[in-house]
Amino acid sequence: MQTISIGMMTPTSTIRPMGKDYDRAFRKSIESTLKNTDFEVEIFTEMIGQGSVQKIEEALDKFFGFHDVDCVTGIMSQAGIQNLTEKFDKKEKPLVCSNLGEHFPLLDSESKCVFQNSIHLWQQAWNLGYYAGSELGSRGSVIAAVYDSGYAFLPAFQFGLLFANPNAFLDIKLLEMPVGGGLSDVKSIFDTVDWDGSDFVFPLFCGEEATIFLKEFKDRGLNEKTQLLGLPFLLERGTEDLSGISVYTSSESYNEQTPDPYCKDVFAMLGNRAGKAIGKAIIKDNGSPKIETLNQVLRSEGNSLYQLCESPRFLGPIHILKNTFGSGDSFSTERLKEQEYNISEDNQLNELRRGVNSSWINPYLGI
Repeated sequence: MQTISIGMMTPTSTIRPMGKDYDRAFRKSIESTLKNTDFEVEIFTEMIGQGSVQKIEEALDKFFGFHDVDCVTGIMSQAGIQNLTEKFDKKEKPLVCSNLGEHFPLLDSESKCVFQNSIHLWQQAWNLGYYAGSELGSRGSVIAAVYDSGYAFLPAFQFGLLFANPNAFLDIKLLEMPVGGGLSDVKSIFDTVDWDGSDFVFPLFCGEEATIFLKEFKDRGLNEKTQLLGLPFLLERGTEDLSGISVYTSSESYNEQTPDPYCKDVFAMLGNRAGKAIGKAIIKDNGSPKIETLNQVLRSEGNSLYQLCESPRFLGPIHILKNTFGSGDSFSTERLKEQEYNISEDNQLNELRRGVNSSWINPYLGI
């Protein structure tokens, strides 16, 4: 039996056990792929806290300097890994970097050894902006918590809106930084928004803050005044009665059999995808996975993984959905259209991707 060593980078999460979900799914997937072969995997886990460059670099030093791993995977942001890719180039060992797509990939960040494994939420935000500008109106508002506004979602939405309608106007409302790591005072922002003058509103919230926003939105009867758009994580359901609220949102892989656009198991899905790809590469190479083989495997899978040395492989059609909360736990989803535009033609967005474009490094929904 030949042992393949894999380094696993796991961020600390106080919101959801994303690291555990990813790790479990990865192990299950790669073990299933390697079943009935002469290969087994040995996984070395390093905690990287909030995913800072320093923490990631320390983990890589252990992986390469002590464990001598054959490849690396885990959850880390584009901003956290982009300046450390030379470590993989020097060793000629692959990294399957998994995240939700909370940062724009930089145009000058290149590595044939680093693969992106993501649902590319920045692209989904762009498509929602495009849909708003082409279908819902020319005047909109964004309401965002400090943490959520520090990622690529707000500018991506804005660029998509202006790409569809250069004359569109977007009023941006940012909440104050919460004290002591608590929740933002979501309700306080409602009286500052021009609800009557906004054709649509794009709230950037997740978790408990999303539920607070939606409950206040319903209590004020705003669903009759303006259209609501949001990334899938706005739809995480708590115990509040949100019946009657409709939200336009997006999905990279809508499934009519299981139409819930809020993918609570997204990190498990990413782990499963990475484990399957690396396992197949191990089998094809009869041992340690090579860069070229992993690239071939990923392309044959037909998914949205790509090497960092190439232009971002833009997703296929983004599904634009209309989701309506019913009574209790009921929830209905209507697919409105499959929307596909060449984001690479958005010169404003590409210009932003030439330098630092985000305030936060930690993986979205992770800290």
